[in-house]
Amino acid sequence: MKLQSLGAGVLNKRMNPFDGFPDLLILEPRREYHGLLLEIKRDDEKLLNKKGKYKTPHLEQQSIILHKLSAKKYYTSFGIGFDNCKEIIEKYLKLH
Repeated sequence: MKLQSLGAGVLNKRMNPFDGFPDLLILEPRREYHGLLLEIKRDDEKLLNKKGKYKTPHLEQQSIILHKLSAKKYYTSFGIGFDNCKEIIEKYLKLH
């Protein structure tokens, strides 16, 4: 099977079969962090409902994993859309 024929979601699932694990890993240390782990969401995606709870169990699972990785000295975040993801990455890479 050719990798180019796979969709990004399918390819990511094959490379990373663990539910909730971040979409983007930048394993370049900065300050006290071992790397950046980013969970990428669409521009229009809302994480929380009106009560302030995660909208789905999957989002809650992703949040728990990000929190656990943060405790292990990784810089973690949800990135909402391209511009926000770019901003988070640039901010992280500027840390010295």
